[in-house]
Amino acid sequence: MAKANKVKLDEDFTCSNDDDRDQQFWELLKSRIMMKRILIIFYSWFAIGMGFYGLSMNVTNLSGNVYLNFFLFVLVETFAYVICLVLVERTGRKRMLCASMLMAGATSNAWIINSLACLGNTCVSVGFASVYVFTAELLPTTSRNFGMALSSVFCRVGSLSSPYINDLTMHISSRYSQILPMLVFGLVTALSGLLTLLLPETKNATLPETIKEAEKLGTPYSCKMQRNIIHTNRCAYDGAARGQDTILLDSKDCKSPDV
Repeated sequence: MAKANKVKLDEDFTCSNDDDRDQQFWELLKSRIMMKRILIIFYSWFAIGMGFYGLSMNVTNLSGNVYLNFFLFVLVETFAYVICLVLVERTGRKRMLCASMLMAGATSNAWIINSLACLGNTCVSVGFASVYVFTAELLPTTSRNFGMALSSVFCRVGSLSSPYINDLTMHISSRYSQILPMLVFGLVTALSGLLTLLLPETKNATLPETIKEAEKLGTPYSCKMQRNIIHTNRCAYDGAARGQDTILLDSKDCKSPDV
């Protein structure tokens, strides 16, 4: 087909056969690379579910009016989603998720005051919004739906455990019993942020169709594909600005980037 259309294919171009399109989710476990990423993703969902619902349920333990505190939590959560919408394409999924979880862990370990609690809820809300995009872009198309479903299961397990962690204050009597739940939430979310550093960045990367393509995320081949996508989008934008209906990437006006 490429020869008939007089198109020169990239040297790293590979054509997936029909067998690759029928891959099952359990086949991901055979790959050490994907196995490590899946475990990190599952733990991230677990930590986000625990931190998000744990901080929300802990609002009754904060000082001041409980209704005002809950209103502030809802307000900052809305603000967090706006932040994620604006910054996720600029900073990237990996940096967004890592920074939000580390900040959530740092604020949760501090003294329990309303301002830090709201900041922690904001950060974990940003992580909740970004992990959806990040997970979908890390998994191949053949296993994306099942992988998202399993991730949601781990998130619900984390949210189910959060009330029991909040109830530790009733079963442990010590001078640190009131901050013990926040310490647990903070350590769990901070560890999730550190583990996220081991995942590849998926910003401007093509969605992987097969397990082999998913394994190449974060490799020099993936970086090359990202640069080609950015280059193509820039050429399309320049061509639209000049009123051109068709953009020729091989033309003199738009030279291919050096790789």
